[in-house]
Amino acid sequence: MQVRILSAVIVPLLAGAITLPSVAQTPLNLPTDSAGIVALQARQEKEETEMRKVLVSKEPGGNLDALPVFIRQHPAFSADKGAVSNYAYSFKSYLQKGHPDSKTLDLKMHAIQDALLHTVPAYYQGMFDFEMARLFLKYDWNPAETKTLAESAVALYSQNDCLQDDRFSAEARHVGDEKRGKQPVLFTYHIEDGEMHCGKEGASRYATLGKIQAKLGETDVAVDTFQKALHLYSSMEAALGLATIYKAKGDKPAELEMLTQAYLTGDMPAENILEAKALYAELHPGSTPDEYEALLDQRYAKTFANPVKYEPAHPRHVVLDELFTGGGCEPCIAPDLATEAALHRYTRDQVVFAIYHNNAPVSDPLTNNTSVARAKYYGTGGSTPHVFVDGKEAELEEGQQSHSQSAFDLLTKAVDPLLAGSSKATLHLAAHREGDLVEVTVTGKAGDLSSKTHLQILLLETEVSYSGENTLHFQPMVVRAGAGLKDQDTGFAIMPSGVLSQHFSFDLKKIEADNFAYYDQSRQELEKRLASLISSGGMSKAEVDKMGEFREPKNLIHPDRLAVVAFLQADDNKQILQTSYTVVSGGHAGDAK
Repeated sequence: MQVRILSAVIVPLLAGAITLPSVAQTPLNLPTDSAGIVALQARQEKEETEMRKVLVSKEPGGNLDALPVFIRQHPAFSADKGAVSNYAYSFKSYLQKGHPDSKTLDLKMHAIQDALLHTVPAYYQGMFDFEMARLFLKYDWNPAETKTLAESAVALYSQNDCLQDDRFSAEARHVGDEKRGKQPVLFTYHIEDGEMHCGKEGASRYATLGKIQAKLGETDVAVDTFQKALHLYSSMEAALGLATIYKAKGDKPAELEMLTQAYLTGDMPAENILEAKALYAELHPGSTPDEYEALLDQRYAKTFANPVKYEPAHPRHVVLDELFTGGGCEPCIAPDLATEAALHRYTRDQVVFAIYHNNAPVSDPLTNNTSVARAKYYGTGGSTPHVFVDGKEAELEEGQQSHSQSAFDLLTKAVDPLLAGSSKATLHLAAHREGDLVEVTVTGKAGDLSSKTHLQILLLETEVSYSGENTLHFQPMVVRAGAGLKDQDTGFAIMPSGVLSQHFSFDLKKIEADNFAYYDQSRQELEKRLASLISSGGMSKAEVDKMGEFREPKNLIHPDRLAVVAFLQADDNKQILQTSYTVVSGGHAGDAK
């Protein structure tokens, strides 16, 4: 396994700012070499089969008594985030199907805690307590016990252990990719990724404790705990917790500040998004929704800078770069930022960009039937990220911001050789808006064509403001609709003569309506895919609907941020023969609204 490590100074997260109780901790000792990881994975896979047998029970909580023995017999398997989370999750059905008496439940939980105490490092003991605290909080179970669990989760947290676990997880994923034959780029582990992940985990432990303290009426202590969480990471839970406290105190400006901070994390629930917008309107009489969007844009632009460095390019050939991404996709951050930098490096008569949003791994309100159709065309399976340069997939480095420069370098390496190429096809594109209609005309010649070639015409919004769960706020070159969408296929078949003359009208109101209708369509499709899980009782329909929920609608289109892309694509090998881009002219901001 080839591994390149980027060295960095590990700065303790806010060293000295947070004092944890003194707890004796057994350090982690996880393998980072390929052979060690493969051996541990093989053992864990075997023991996971044994665990599933233990967890089978017809009675709610009937499997809990067997877990302490299993944990002591399988210490290596139990020293794992997934394992201890599963142990905690085993209490869910027990709590769901009628509360048992407190003494019985506590005895079962304490038996598992005791087994973990004698078999696994303190870091994983704290992870079990953290998951149990969240579960108890959700089901409103025994506040005093819940608080004790959350305090333990904070006390047992170790940044060094978290960083080692994060490194192991990244290495293990790479080993898994190698086993599946997926080896796109040289694997690079960045310590910055671990620091971000561990900051997020530490903040989540503090935020959970803060929510419990607030629930118990310990308001001042909760404020301090939430602030500690925000020092570690921009936590939606902590910001929302403070917003709730400030709301109870009647401090509306402070409440709005915290709601805005929560909004920009990309995690804030739909009901709180509406609450933030309504509060802004209340505090700013006569304002419009666009003004709050502008505030979010300004706040994000002030606090975020793309780390990718680039030099201007001087090419002779137009290239099409298609990116499939998702607002909740963490591995997409590096390709997203690389693409954003490439937008500045190249002009649109050099490289044209079309960015399709997909519901991966969570619902993304910028997804639409066209983006789904193009994903099916390329066979992505709806996963993200994927980048196609002139129809050929380019493998970019994935991950957090620290990977974005490497992703950009790989992207330019794929693009630059194509810039000097020639094309037998010519395209002339014009687009003009009159009110709600965008009239598009494409003319040109295609030269020699393969047996099946399509002309694709896409309507793009050049920038959309949307905070996804991966924290990126500005979404560039978003594909809003495709011409000729029929049965999950797009475009117009080109006649063998190769002479091009195509006109199409994009109706903005219809696109907005169709994209809004897609949200219900997506939820219904998710229900169908998980129908067996719903019928078996593994998940309720309400839980599935919640999972498929779009936190806020983003179907409305800004009429002054429109562009059109037209390109010829040979369907047999997906090659892009020629591409053209134009900004939509005409119209006024008020015409289409």
